[in-house]
Amino acid sequence: MCHGDFHHDNVMLSEAGDQYWVIDWMTGMSGDPAGDVARSWVILMSATLPEDKEPVIQ
Repeated sequence: MCHGDFHHDNVMLSEAGDQYWVIDWMTGMSGDPAGDVARSWVILMSATLPEDKEPVIQ
């Protein structure tokens, strides 16, 4: 099973901090899980911060 849109905004952490949930499965599909890995890598590697923001946001 592939998520189809897997990125950090589609992961929720429990209040206790001991469980993660992957949400937003409307683009879920059958296929090679490497597709989710590849798409997530592209999203993370190509992301940029707005020019008016510092490199570290607290």
